[in-house]
Order: sequence, then structure tokens, then C-alpha cells
Amino acid sequence: PKTKYALIRQQVKWNDIPAFYASHIAILMGEAQRQKFTPGTATGLYFTWDDKNQLTDMAAAVPLPEGKELGSPIIRMETIEGGKAIYTDHYGPYEQTLNAWTILRQHIASHNLKQKGPVIEQYLNDPATVKDTAKWQTRVWMMVEE
Repeated sequence: PKTKYALIRQQVKWNDIPAFYASHIAILMGEAQRQKFTPGTATGLYFTWDDKNQLTDMAAAVPLPEGKELGSPIIRMETIEGGKAIYTDHYGPYEQTLNAWTILRQHIASHNLKQKGPVIEQYLNDPATVKDTAKWQTRVWMMVEE
């Protein structure tokens, strides 16, 4: 579905993704708490993935309840339009979610589909409460043209 996100977006080297995401999702969650509401599932949005330079244009993001916005000089609002998508669930460490990307891209190629928009990773449980990395659940979405 069409989803409005509060996000912090920038170019990030692959090795810096975990630190970027952790620090910026904390800013988003803190701002939501300050404004006394609970945002949706913590999400990573990946707009580009540059294998040659090992860079990604990405965002730490949270979906917002209807009528809510987060305010901060580094937080912006962005809406991802709804549409046709495919997804798979990855269980395990975040460093291995690229396996899910590969599976989805193979499906897209074998069905002559065309990917559009960012790759969306929803982090469905919290590593602070789920210590066993084998139980970490990440839902990886890829939007496709209809």
C-alpha cells in the first residue's frame, strides 16, 4: 500500500550501513516518542545499490500513522506509492539479507518483470529483545511495474 515515511537518507558505504541505520533509526524513534506517538515498523529503504563503489543511497525510515509527521532538520517525509510487489522473509543476521535480494531478483528476471522504486526491508523484531540472530525476521520487498 501507499505508505508515508519519516526518514533520514544519505549515501552510505556498505561497511557503514549498520552504524548509519542504528544511529538514525534511534533519532526517528526518539522524535516519535517526544511527540507521543508510536511509528510503524523500523524500515530500511534502499534507493540504489552500487556494487562497483560499494555504496548505497539509503534511508532509515519509519511509517507514520495517518496525519502524523516528525520534525527535525535531518528528518524528511516521503511517500512511497503503492503497487504490485513481491517479498520474502529472511530469518537470520542482517548481513545475510542480500540472499533474500538475490532470490527476489531471480524471480523478477525469470518472470520478465521490471523492478521499480526502493528495495524495502522491514525489521519485524527487535535485536534488543530477540537475542538469537537466527530468529531475526526481515521482510524484503521489491516493487515491480504492473
